[in-house]
Amino acid sequence: MANRYDPNFVSLGGRLTGDPTAISHTKDGKPYTVINIANNRGEDSANFFRIPVFGDQAIPVATYLKKGRYVMVEGRLGTRKNTTLVEGKSITMTEIVGARVFFMPDGQGQKKDGSPSSSAPAQMPPIDDEIPF
Repeated sequence: MANRYDPNFVSLGGRLTGDPTAISHTKDGKPYTVINIANNRGEDSANFFRIPVFGDQAIPVATYLKKGRYVMVEGRLGTRKNTTLVEGKSITMTEIVGARVFFMPDGQGQKKDGSPSSSAPAQMPPIDDEIPF
């Protein structure tokens, strides 16, 4: 798990720009998937992040998350070298290695079938403005 006191700790939220990749396995058998999220930067701009997720988190992420879903991610910055297919040049990519992925509510207060969600906020009673003293 990511340590919040580590200077390399990253926490951010955003919407998935596509479905997670299918589950793959590392050489030592550890499952992983990759998600890409867009993080709102202002009115008309966004930051895009590639986030590999390893281990126990990878399976539910690949199974239940879909494009457009809002998530919060905790992890660390990581770099890796990659060779481009077209030019054959070696490039270094910076990505966020996801340690924990939090599935956030859709914000609509409804289930997928359109019925009201039990987690929807209840109506607040009217406020009595009379001061008792």
